[in-house]
Amino acid sequence: MYFIDCEKKLKAIEKTYITQAEFDATISKIEANFSKATSYFKEFDERITGNTARLDELTRQYFETHKILATQIERVEDMDKHLKQVRERLGIDADCFVYLFFSPPVKLYKIGWADDTQIRQMRLKTGNPKLEFVMAIPMSCRAQAKLWEKMLHGHFSEKRGEGEWFELSEADLLYMNSIRLLQQSTLEMAKNS
Repeated sequence: MYFIDCEKKLKAIEKTYITQAEFDATISKIEANFSKATSYFKEFDERITGNTARLDELTRQYFETHKILATQIERVEDMDKHLKQVRERLGIDADCFVYLFFSPPVKLYKIGWADDTQIRQMRLKTGNPKLEFVMAIPMSCRAQAKLWEKMLHGHFSEKRGEGEWFELSEADLLYMNSIRLLQQSTLEMAKNS
């Protein structure tokens, strides 16, 4: 009886142990899963590194754009100070202007109105870098500037190129300058009365 109990116990113990083949198969599965996990971690690390590089590039572009905008804002503020100084020096208390710009490549003049001719010229220069300032006729308000712009467009309608662009002669420029002088003196008289 003792011998039978030992034999049963031995068989039970043998069942709890695995064979070498089963052991090797289990180790192979563990290694395969470990290899997969390592591959996933490597891919994850590459994605994080790639995203970090992209984030660094976007951050660099943001600060570069911010620096450009700050410079442009500074430039506009300087232009605004300059415009105020010119208005004070000339004794002009104008809210806006009818302007005359010249484009040398097409030999045409642009007649328009703006609150600030320098800013308007800067905006137009993006499409026409050689645009030149000729004159600004001071106006007391936007309504007056729009009216004068419309009257000048009508006066020079036979010389119209395209849109607000005109082929003006020296006599036309003298006519525009006389309007500028008349309007400037009118604003000065109104200011002094």
